[in-house]
Amino acid sequence: MKSIKPPNFALTLCLGIFTLISAHAQDAANPAPAQKTLADLAREANKNKAAHAKTVISNDNLTAAEKGPIPSLNFDGVDNSDEISDAIDVYRRSHSTKETEDLIHAWYDKYYGLYVSALEENKMLSTRQQDQYYNQADSNNYNQDPQKYRQLRDAEARSARNDQKKVSQNALIAARIQQSLRKVRTDLGRTALQYAWFKVPFGNGNGSY
Repeated sequence: MKSIKPPNFALTLCLGIFTLISAHAQDAANPAPAQKTLADLAREANKNKAAHAKTVISNDNLTAAEKGPIPSLNFDGVDNSDEISDAIDVYRRSHSTKETEDLIHAWYDKYYGLYVSALEENKMLSTRQQDQYYNQADSNNYNQDPQKYRQLRDAEARSARNDQKKVSQNALIAARIQQSLRKVRTDLGRTALQYAWFKVPFGNGNGSY
């Protein structure tokens, strides 16, 4: 009968140590990517959001000071188109024709973008109000639960009031932008600054002149 040799513990221990050392060396040569912190993920999310952001009407972009020699358009109180035209006139006296046009174009693009956004948002709100009106018949299904039915109708009423308030605000913004663009373009023409791209949109947003 063959005898079974006991395991060579010294050899086994050496092999185990060699394996651990090899694995550690491999990890050092190919380190795993560092795990991202919550702050890193938040920064990436904000970066991606900003890359795809559209012009959004808010107090920030309506009241923020203009980054440049042209003042911000005044949406509260008296129209300040004359102040804007005067600032452009001062700028053009000490800058080249191209620099002046680039400045005016950037200012124009900003407020034309706000104008378009105001009209698009109003169209969206109008569609939502119509959908809520035609979907009122569906709320009859809640008549079996009067409390739930009242809560639903109260929520719809609040939403309608908020939408109407926003529609009115957007209409005032669009009207002020249209008025200012028309006034500034007229003032530019008096100083021989005429640009084919400087169009004033029609009130309904369909086309420009």
